[in-house]
Amino acid sequence: MKTTTARAIALLAGGAALATASTASAYDCTKLTNTVYIAGSTAAKPFLLTIAQALGTQVSLIYAAPASCGGPLDIVASPPQTEASSASYLNPATGALDSCTAGSLPYPAINVDIGVSDVYASTCIAPAITLGPGYKDFLGAIQPMEIVVPWSSSESAISADAAYTVFGFAAENYVVSPWNDPTAIWTRGDTSGTQLMVATAIGLSGDKWLSKLSAEAGALQVLSSSSLMIPAIVNGNATKPNATIGILGAGSADPNRSAPAKSDAGVATGGIKPLAFKAKNQACSYYPDSDLSHFDKINVRQGRYDIWGPEHFVTNVDGKGNPVASPQASSNPVPSTSANVAMVIAVITHQNLSSTSTPTLDAVIKAETDAHFVPDCAMQVMRTSEVGAEASYQPKMACGCYYESIIGNGTTFSSYCTTCKASTDCKAPYPACNFGYCEAQ
Repeated sequence: MKTTTARAIALLAGGAALATASTASAYDCTKLTNTVYIAGSTAAKPFLLTIAQALGTQVSLIYAAPASCGGPLDIVASPPQTEASSASYLNPATGALDSCTAGSLPYPAINVDIGVSDVYASTCIAPAITLGPGYKDFLGAIQPMEIVVPWSSSESAISADAAYTVFGFAAENYVVSPWNDPTAIWTRGDTSGTQLMVATAIGLSGDKWLSKLSAEAGALQVLSSSSLMIPAIVNGNATKPNATIGILGAGSADPNRSAPAKSDAGVATGGIKPLAFKAKNQACSYYPDSDLSHFDKINVRQGRYDIWGPEHFVTNVDGKGNPVASPQASSNPVPSTSANVAMVIAVITHQNLSSTSTPTLDAVIKAETDAHFVPDCAMQVMRTSEVGAEASYQPKMACGCYYESIIGNGTTFSSYCTTCKASTDCKAPYPACNFGYCEAQ
């Protein structure tokens, strides 16, 4: 497996400038207070960074990223597992992941309070995870998953059947043009929530991807994180623009959705294009957004784009279903508390947040939007299973127009959106004044 490691290192070096957070540094995490330990999805990183900024110094978030199914497993294993992945501090002041140290020593393995996953625990297959009594899955903002290609690719869409063939057969036996090169087809492995959600959408089990390749050849194409997938796709612009294909969460893909370029500081930007996706029961393909030049997620919010789901936060709970800290919390260098875990879950689920809370509800909505996730209150459809049937949805306090105004820098595009100062300014069927806009509820 040395070749796999070498390729991963080369990709990371080639795409280091493409990271969405500012440059990370070392941080003595033993000096933090009000610490909560989170582990799991790498695709959740943009979301967690913005939530950390919304929380500020109220709670210090330490994060490890083994993969989506790794975080919940840390919680439910008997006894609970420590997470040996290098822990990082989600620094609210800089917006960066700072590598944790314990003074001059490496930070020890952490006992996890919250397992973050892009998928339901029941979707995990390596290993299978069951949430029994004493555990709960709290749902957060919505994350679209995208099948992506280099910006210079000639392709703009893919069907579920075509994706099944591309990722299942890897240009062996059956070929979908132009994805005819196994070394340009990139995957994330069967513990990745990104892969498992896309797998559900295309009907290809997450452990059957690239199954026509040898074990070594298949392993070469598995990237362990979203941050490694980004340069693999971007580098395809120069090497194999039409043959290169992979998968990313919108939080990682959207900041790089443009032609490759360089900033005034000489930093590489852009290079990634999402493909419009045609689900098995659809006649047309859809982008998550109205088009490639917008980030409105209207086709996710209204149920046309198929590959999406809520972010999942698994914790231990007490007899009343309230989130609590890890049973081994006292063993962490800075022990966590149930009160701080409950605060993080309240922010993620918008519970007990208002215009005067700390952080405020509108600040959390903005944080989710800035991470290229969709706040639950901006959705018009809902699901209760992985890429399952959609049902019409009316949030208790809708924020669709406010979400659009954040995306549009003060401009909304939905025809029903009108500004207001109070509910008396609004009329049926949009009688509620929420965040300065008339909404249904």
